[in-house]
Amino acid sequence: MPTYTGKQMHAFIPPVLDRLVHRALRNAIEPVLEACAFQDWVSGFRPRRNRITSLRQAAIHHQAGFRWVADLDVASVSEGATVEEVMVASNSVVYGPDA
Repeated sequence: MPTYTGKQMHAFIPPVLDRLVHRALRNAIEPVLEACAFQDWVSGFRPRRNRITSLRQAAIHHQAGFRWVADLDVASVSEGATVEEVMVASNSVVYGPDA
């Protein structure tokens, strides 16, 4: 499927069971990450945050005297990471009963 930029995007619709498991994991892990892994000023792809909250935070930083802005696209940041690497990184913030 072509995108507006002309690149090809592969469409994949996950099975219902995969979607249920993903939602259950997200519901369990997201509050933990929100509480202890993410900085409060980061807005990207977080619940109840959008471009408006991002602009408000930028205004607060500007009033505090900051003058530089870095807008980063981290879409490919985990590209090439193995499952083990992701699990080790997750274990630094999310602890299970065996931890």
